[in-house]
Amino acid sequence: MINYPVDPQSRWAIWSISEAKILKHNKPYPRADGGEIVGLDPDIVPLLEVNEPAPVDGVDYDSATHYIARTEPVVDVNANTHTHGWEILPRSQEDLDAEAEREQAKAMYQDLKDGVGTQLERLVRTEKVCAYLLKELFGAS
Repeated sequence: MINYPVDPQSRWAIWSISEAKILKHNKPYPRADGGEIVGLDPDIVPLLEVNEPAPVDGVDYDSATHYIARTEPVVDVNANTHTHGWEILPRSQEDLDAEAEREQAKAMYQDLKDGVGTQLERLVRTEKVCAYLLKELFGAS
């Protein structure tokens, strides 16, 4: 149910009952005063666009083990809302391994920049960093 007047800055979607789909979305409310729309086709339902805030890394989830993704918008004709939400999903072991490899390559590169180790150790690090970059760029192993 819509409470009038609506915020003139709010964004709206247009739902077609007969087609059971969103016809338009992210549109301004058609009345500057936020009043009820007179003469609206009974097949059309205005839905307030609701954007839920994204979960916060370190508060709602840990980005080292999880990531966030947009959910499919939820249409609630009775509440006149079109809600865009988020879900927290676990990162795959493949993603976790790739992140660990990337962090290791970054650490070796930083050591190279800082001149850490003997000449032979720096040469080995250079080869490992180059191998990592080639793999990332070209899929080479």
